[in-house]
Amino acid sequence: MQPTAALAQVISAYMQREHLTLQMMARRADLSLATVAALRSGTRGKRPHPDTLKKLAAAMGMSVSVLAGVIEDGAGDRAREHELLEQFRSLDNDGKVKVERYVHRLHARS
Repeated sequence: MQPTAALAQVISAYMQREHLTLQMMARRADLSLATVAALRSGTRGKRPHPDTLKKLAAAMGMSVSVLAGVIEDGAGDRAREHELLEQFRSLDNDGKVKVERYVHRLHARS
């Protein structure tokens, strides 16, 4: 998958999940309608400008590194995985232990 296609998938999925129009997304990200439309369709070149990426990430509640990882990987379907991994890494040790115990319990049930 091309990086632009991966980013386009992430943007489209986010907009669908949040029930946003292009205009609403443009306002939320403080970007032009044309920019959001081009990014969503995958026609905006290989990499968005760093400022564009920052605005887009902030609007979608993601870190820039997660969004950049999606572009780098070229795998839009892995965006949620990247986001969850980053959230896990930001937990303190007690939080990580709780998550690991929960995952272990879920695994034991199956």
